[in-house]
Amino acid sequence: MQLNANLYSALDNDDSLNWSKGTSSYEKDNKGTPAALNDAL
Repeated sequence: MQLNANLYSALDNDDSLNWSKGTSSYEKDNKGTPAALNDAL
């Protein structure tokens, strides 16, 4: 799961609607953007 790239306040991560499944692939069978901005909008 990744937090919407436009929502980084202390309260934004508490709202489940601000999260989505990772779409970018990294390593084998993993999705997300470790050490980079999330691609979820």
